[in-house]
Amino acid sequence: MLSWPAGPKSIDGVWALAWYNEVHKSTGFSPPSSTKLTRNDIPHKYLSLYDEVLPYYQKLLSHFGKILEL
Repeated sequence: MLSWPAGPKSIDGVWALAWYNEVHKSTGFSPPSSTKLTRNDIPHKYLSLYDEVLPYYQKLLSHFGKILEL
């Protein structure tokens, strides 16, 4: 499903009015961003977390293809 009609859906659930405002306006997925992020784009306070999880991300990436390369 790459496109859909705008508006609420019968399966949205009770929280739809509070949470899905932007989703209800959408009619499809946006194209991927052409901006390539680098380590320099990460706020300093998150760099240690980034460094810690990067090996796990790279392992997953090796199994699922090239999604995002940092």
